[in-house]
Amino acid sequence: MAGLCHSLPLTTIILSSFEKPTGRQDFKEISVPTERIENILSHLRPTALFCDIEGAELMVLDPARLGTVRKVVIELHPGIYGKAGMNEYISAFRAHGVTVADSAGSSRVFIRRG
Repeated sequence: MAGLCHSLPLTTIILSSFEKPTGRQDFKEISVPTERIENILSHLRPTALFCDIEGAELMVLDPARLGTVRKVVIELHPGIYGKAGMNEYISAFRAHGVTVADSAGSSRVFIRRG
């Protein structure tokens, strides 16, 4: 990713989430460099994405802006945005010509054919 990582904004991460846990103190809040997914997609032009972004998928990965991506393997988190939110997200993929090819638990494999 040379050329993409200069002057990246920082994002706050806590444990493996963006939300502070309640009722516990055994965590450390850190800031890490980040890059907008649109920049990565346009620069690298990947054909597959593998995502486990702990409930941020609805905010980060827009099915309308997949570019060259033909396959997405993603863990969804209905405990964070509800089953209705998960179903809306799956419908958004379908609306953009991407179908569910496989699933296991809350994980999905989306494929764009043709």
